[in-house]
Amino acid sequence: MQKSNKKKIEEFIRVDHAGERGAIKIYEGQLLALNTIVKNDELKKTIEHMKEHEVEHCEFFEKEIKKRGIEPTKFLPLWDLLGLGLGFGSTLLGKKAAMLCTASVDEDVPRWMRGTGTGWVTAEYSMLPGSSPERIRRETKGPKGRTQEIQRLIGRSLRAVCDMELLGERQVTVDCDVLQADGGTRVASICGGYLALHDALSRLLLRKQITTHPITEACAAVSVGIIHGQSRLDLPYEEDSKADTDMNVVMTESGEFIEVQGTAERFSFSKDELSELLTLAEKGINEIIDLQKELLLSPPDAR
Repeated sequence: MQKSNKKKIEEFIRVDHAGERGAIKIYEGQLLALNTIVKNDELKKTIEHMKEHEVEHCEFFEKEIKKRGIEPTKFLPLWDLLGLGLGFGSTLLGKKAAMLCTASVDEDVPRWMRGTGTGWVTAEYSMLPGSSPERIRRETKGPKGRTQEIQRLIGRSLRAVCDMELLGERQVTVDCDVLQADGGTRVASICGGYLALHDALSRLLLRKQITTHPITEACAAVSVGIIHGQSRLDLPYEEDSKADTDMNVVMTESGEFIEVQGTAERFSFSKDELSELLTLAEKGINEIIDLQKELLLSPPDAR
């Protein structure tokens, strides 16, 4: 096996192991809340069942790590703490979407880009088996149509705020794994993916592998819709499934649009309603960007 392929496989196993471990800890946090504060036996059985699946997958990757002599991520203790907190908190707050977003830097670019002096940012998206009450099948034969469309949306959104020349001939792959689904997973992937990308590029800067940060400005995304004639922001699944109109909006910090995906599910919508939805989306996106900035105040560990 070529050295570069071996390195990629090891990185994939390390990331997948961290993802499965994080999912288990989220479920443990949820069960802790269900056993102490939130009494819901039916939900508890569902969470226990989903946890069993993740334990099996995590054990597989742990065996691979030992067999191949791979060093697990040093942030496992942090994943454990954050996972427990996220699971416990999300159960108290109610059902919310939860994502795990990571970014991996490869010191190479796709063959068709070699020699151009520019880099590339791409994305992969998946829903973990336990992310929904009904188990999601793993896409072992490659991403399906919906998954491909979401991956392209995430990639386009992140490339819009990244200077590829400053990145140099490197490829950054942003992995967005849905741990708990509740509508809006594609917009949540963009918001979390931006943070993961920013941290990955900040590490390159800390290591002096690049001289200028390639991120040009922040970006975020949010869902909006019309339900019974009223405009709504950040639709959970329950609202999204019965919306007359639903829309995903991706914008930059400077107020420019990267993508607008809007569909009239039941009734057509007017220009005034479109304008109202876009204004509402901009308000929500500005709030998300403010939160992103707070999270990015502390530079990441150079590793």
